[in-house]
Amino acid sequence: MPILKPENIGEHMAVDEKYIHGEFYTLLTNGQTGKIALMASTTKNALLSQAMRKFGDKLFTVKVLTRDLATNYDWFGRENFMNAAQVADKFHVLKHAFEALQDLRIYYRQKLLTQRREAYFQL
Repeated sequence: MPILKPENIGEHMAVDEKYIHGEFYTLLTNGQTGKIALMASTTKNALLSQAMRKFGDKLFTVKVLTRDLATNYDWFGRENFMNAAQVADKFHVLKHAFEALQDLRIYYRQKLLTQRREAYFQL
């Protein structure tokens, strides 16, 4: 049984999953007030969209939807928040940036070690 609070829908909403006691939950929160508009014990787009129908025309008031980079939330946003711009949350953007930076660091370190080995064996 999901928690549905249409009065908590605002212009800036955020969707994310939480892992609580061995189960994944989807939370839709108001970015301005921090209040929960939806809490459902699923991350499946079809079930979430079915629950979102209860919000009706309130969904058209949402201008910005902040979400992680998961594809199921991409479709969730497209199907339910047609007037909203979708924005990737900063955690996932920074995570990908740091992973790319780490990949470059490893690449150049390996290149340097290879050059040192080659120079050592040329002596």
